[in-house]
Amino acid sequence: MKIVKGFVCVAEMDNPRQQQLFGRAINLTQERGYEAFRVNGLVPFEALLEAVLARKKMRKNRNFYKVWIAEIEMEIAEDETDWAEPSFKKAGSWIVIIHGEGSCELVGRHVERISGWASAMPGTPLELNGLKTIKSWGAVEWTARDSHRQAQCPVQVATFRFKVALKD
Repeated sequence: MKIVKGFVCVAEMDNPRQQQLFGRAINLTQERGYEAFRVNGLVPFEALLEAVLARKKMRKNRNFYKVWIAEIEMEIAEDETDWAEPSFKKAGSWIVIIHGEGSCELVGRHVERISGWASAMPGTPLELNGLKTIKSWGAVEWTARDSHRQAQCPVQVATFRFKVALKD
């Protein structure tokens, strides 16, 4: 299992309405201080202060009408054998990670009529569904298998714990 733990900035945007997660800048210049979480290899900020400084920069971006900070913890199953671990199956809150070229999509519970997402795909990206995770093990297993079948991309299942750390 891979553990991801730290802080992310959550930027709320319109057109389409979404909440995008941002972590530490990995591929972009460090002066910017932040990068989309799904593009930076799922690397959060290690300290709350890093996230606070990034939020200050993000607030200058007119595309974001609100920016807040959350604490995030994920256990990412490396393969299906990790799924069998009892603690993993009992977590109660999961996402499916669909890996593409240079980025990934964090998929949670299916929400009807979301623009910008193929409705035939199982689940809905977290950024479009209001950060709603999948709550049933059967649903997450089906979402992972069907996403892999349809997208023909590697997928992983992860536990997802998320709580607000700083919001104004």
